[in-house]
Order: sequence, then structure tokens, then C-alpha cells
Amino acid sequence: TGLDCDKIKTEYHDFLAATVLFLHVVQERQMVWRWGADSAVFDGVGWMQGLWASRSKNSQNRSFIEQQMSMYAETGCFGKSNEVLRRDVEVVEYLNDLLDLFG
Repeated sequence: TGLDCDKIKTEYHDFLAATVLFLHVVQERQMVWRWGADSAVFDGVGWMQGLWASRSKNSQNRSFIEQQMSMYAETGCFGKSNEVLRRDVEVVEYLNDLLDLFG
């Protein structure tokens, strides 16, 4: 296909790692500051969760997960595995757990 699948996979994994690192920093700050559900931080995490998981949060009427699955499926770099879906769902689960901390 002429695509550099090693580079595509590395960039995907780097993107996920940076996302998880960002969420971890938010989680660490939440443990110290204990923001409530009425905080701007909660709103931001909720927006991010909606972006990843909801179709209604973006103009393409597809969740970020669906967009990534489509984009990476076109490369053929991930074969028939569900790696993109599985890893993206893990990010959404992390976001959900993080939102619960604002309880």
C-alpha cells in the first residue's frame, strides 16, 4: 500500500499515551484539589468524554472512536484486529472513572 504501518502504529500509540498522560495529570490534580461537578475542570473532562464517545458532540455525527476506527481501517495497518476500538474504549472508561471522582 506504500504506507509506513510501523510509523502509523507508533503515532497512534504515542497519541494514546499522551492522552492517558494528560488524563493522569488531571486525576492527580483532582485528588489534591477535589473539584466538584460544578467546576470547569469537570465540564472539560465531560466534554472530552463526549467527544470520544458521543456522536452528537461533533459536526461529523460520528464519535471520535468511530472516526479513528474508520481512518485506521483504511490504512490496513491494524489488520482485522479490534485494537483501535479496544484501546479507544479504554480511554473512554478512564474518562468515565475520572468523571466519577468529581462526584
